[in-house]
Amino acid sequence: MGLYFAVFSAVFIVACLKILLEKDKYISVYPFMLYIVMTAMLCLRFGQGTDYFAYQTIFESMTSFSNIREYYHGEPLYLFLCFVFNHIGNYKFFIAVISLAEMVMLWGFIRRRSVNKAVSVMLLMTVMYVTYLFNLMRQGLSMSIFLRFGLELIEKRRWTKYFALCFVLVMLHSVSAIYFLVPFVLKFNVRSIVWSIPVCAIISTVILRKWGGGIIPYFNSDIRFVAAAERILSFTMIYIVYSLIREKQKYLWLMKLYCFGTALYFMFLPFSLVASRTAACFKMLEIIIVPSLMTEHSIYRKIFMYYFFMLAAVMFSHGIYGEINNGHYVRSVNFVNFPYVSIFNAEDIYNYRQIK
Repeated sequence: MGLYFAVFSAVFIVACLKILLEKDKYISVYPFMLYIVMTAMLCLRFGQGTDYFAYQTIFESMTSFSNIREYYHGEPLYLFLCFVFNHIGNYKFFIAVISLAEMVMLWGFIRRRSVNKAVSVMLLMTVMYVTYLFNLMRQGLSMSIFLRFGLELIEKRRWTKYFALCFVLVMLHSVSAIYFLVPFVLKFNVRSIVWSIPVCAIISTVILRKWGGGIIPYFNSDIRFVAAAERILSFTMIYIVYSLIREKQKYLWLMKLYCFGTALYFMFLPFSLVASRTAACFKMLEIIIVPSLMTEHSIYRKIFMYYFFMLAAVMFSHGIYGEINNGHYVRSVNFVNFPYVSIFNAEDIYNYRQIK
């Protein structure tokens, strides 16, 4: 059994126990303990993540300040961080510091906003952890900052500081420009944003799919039907349960952002990479919305719980298989035995990944 499978199994079991034994105070300790293990795994990993070695190439190229202006890939602030860490440490140290910062910020996000930390950690591990923290380092860092600090500024309506933060995030990852639209989105009600989703889907499939090639970067006409189906089903279940509860006000602004993210995804539906990247951070709001709605008493509560627990298992396995395929692992590696390689046994990665 691989370490990833073991840790996720423990996280999954603890989340189930927290639902069943809601008042047991000792269960609440385990999510944090498992989160520490996840943090250590992320900080000490070696060669894992599709772009691990690609990011190492970028890091090692930042030997002088002039290289920041001349480098063909990467936003200025991220390249500047590479430049700084290039002079005070090495790539392994850089990975450890960035990973620790991400996990600390995400725990602050969960601790402050989640009513069930065990379920939140489980949902975090399925997509955010496996995909954006392991692979997409620039966007993972940007998203972590937004979830921890951006949401707080939105909630308090401190727009000057919020726009300053957005500017910094764009310097880390250009997709963060989408955050500038948040104040505008909050002016609409939830139902209006929901009705925009099918409109966005029609516009994207009828108009953008035909003429978007010269406008939208990373153009392709590949609609990922399984991913789209998951988005539709998850959104539908969340919206139905939200519609049935009485105290909608406490979730109102978060639901507006979540619905906006869903509309964004379907606006760029034919461009799978753009769709997933632009909507990613708003998709991560499920980490706090889902546990909150699980506490609400409605006729769909059990179906809602079963679905998201099942989805967590499916999405985690999907993420690991994505790592296996994109990382060119040997055929003997599968979801259950997917190996963890750290800086302490770094050479082992070449036994698993068929790369130079």
